[in-house]
Amino acid sequence: MRRLVFILRYTALLTGAAVLLATLTPLGYWYALWLAGDWLSPPGGTLLVAGADMEDPETMGLTSYRRVFYARLYWRQGTFSHIILLGRDAAPAMRKWLVHEGVPAAALIEENASDSTLENVRGARNILADWKARTGSEKPAQPLVLLTSDYHCWRARRVFAAAGVDVIVQPVPDAAKRWSSWPARWGVCTDLAVESAKICWYFIRGWL
Repeated sequence: MRRLVFILRYTALLTGAAVLLATLTPLGYWYALWLAGDWLSPPGGTLLVAGADMEDPETMGLTSYRRVFYARLYWRQGTFSHIILLGRDAAPAMRKWLVHEGVPAAALIEENASDSTLENVRGARNILADWKARTGSEKPAQPLVLLTSDYHCWRARRVFAAAGVDVIVQPVPDAAKRWSSWPARWGVCTDLAVESAKICWYFIRGWL
């Protein structure tokens, strides 16, 4: 009984410490910015958008929506020739939304099979290899700019590089932006913890 009380007491202490770190320190914000890397101004070229969560097979979750929202903003600059949408179910949902927002359907290419960052890069590589048949152009406009959430950039950048796909990774304000809301901070820390676990797994598997 005393051992159980000891375990429960220290579990509560560790949980409390984690909550305090998550809500009262800027560690999560700093970590999200570090994972994001450089924040650049996309010069144009071909935009790739990595899909994420889905509420159901036809409805984007908030993370996917944030990414495609910024894709629309960059498209309106008039410097991108095509947008490649990556992710099972997410790609068709993003395409539908972008068309509704005025992006020409002919400028959108979707990959509707991948379920992970590793599969995203494989799907993107297949599209790029078949570019002339899809678009009539010899090769996509350069550079290739990958748009994804700030906390996902570190892993995405290395996975694409390891697969031989040369991209500029452009962060979408996500975790760093949500950090300004106190109620959202615990959710941000959860996302950062999950991403850290995925980084470790990808490193172990040699995918980075």
